[in-house]
Amino acid sequence: MRVTTSTRSTQSNTFIVRIVRIEHGTWQGQVSHAKTGQTLIFQSALQMMRFMDSCAGSVPSHEVTPPEVGQLRTVGRSSE
Repeated sequence: MRVTTSTRSTQSNTFIVRIVRIEHGTWQGQVSHAKTGQTLIFQSALQMMRFMDSCAGSVPSHEVTPPEVGQLRTVGRSSE
């Protein structure tokens, strides 16, 4: 699933969302910011949305769920 969000400055952000399972009434999976390569393994839809807001610049990055709950990593990009 691809999700594109827009910020007030008309920049768009593309996210690639992979829902692995639904447990406890919420999505669990992986979301990647296409431009930066940052990836979050999330345990709830709220955690996913906070990450997306942080990447879009609408929420300061320190307000994203801490890494001990969701694993944040940068995925290497090939130079092809």
